[in-house]
Amino acid sequence: MEYPSYASSENLNKYAQYGGMMTTCNVGEKAPNKWGVYDMYGNVWEWCGDWRGSNPVSKGGSFKSSAKFCDASNVNKGRENTKSSEIGFRVLFAPKK
Repeated sequence: MEYPSYASSENLNKYAQYGGMMTTCNVGEKAPNKWGVYDMYGNVWEWCGDWRGSNPVSKGGSFKSSAKFCDASNVNKGRENTKSSEIGFRVLFAPKK
């Protein structure tokens, strides 16, 4: 089982809301990754700019996922009109330097 480079089976809980939890956590409740980005694994599957055939892809696992799904290499194929409390997207803002 591979875990994100900054996490292991012992401390994934520090970085990810996962493992059959009942709901998502608020953004920033878990520790950020080594790049300072919060909630990259677990919480909600994130739609990506990646497609597998005609299916959009989400990655990262959700609050209901087991640890093995909390990795960016793990792909969840879906449909564009899929509605689920386990799927979301990330809005990024790059401040001027």
